[in-house]
Amino acid sequence: MRSLALASACSFALVAFGGISAEAQSACRDRVMAKGEPSRIQLLAKRNARNAWTEKVRNTKRLGEEYANWKSARDSRIDCTKEQRHVCRATARPCKA
Repeated sequence: MRSLALASACSFALVAFGGISAEAQSACRDRVMAKGEPSRIQLLAKRNARNAWTEKVRNTKRLGEEYANWKSARDSRIDCTKEQRHVCRATARPCKA
């Protein structure tokens, strides 16, 4: 019984003090991928990919502005390749900010 009370208290603390709430988790949508404009500089190519992802989410009818925040997204990643220029793809699950 004491272990159950301790586990409940820990769960509450995680949610109340910075953990991700169940409500926030359920506000996330399916993964979105966007390809950014190429750049000679990889850092700029990554920024282009994040911007392309944000625009794609913003312009998706079932998502929109409230989901178009890269920092609020879950499972985010940016993958880059280079031939003549760096080309990056941003992938993440958009979540309500």
